[in-house]
Amino acid sequence: MDKIIYGAAAILMIAAIAYGGSWLYQFLLELFKKTA
Repeated sequence: MDKIIYGAAAILMIAAIAYGGSWLYQFLLELFKKTA
């Protein structure tokens, strides 16, 4: 289950980067900072 979650997160990160510093990338970055 964890692999699926991390896989989905990785795909979202790649998609966000592809759009170029989008709000989604910033949101995920802050989310990871809070959970880290």
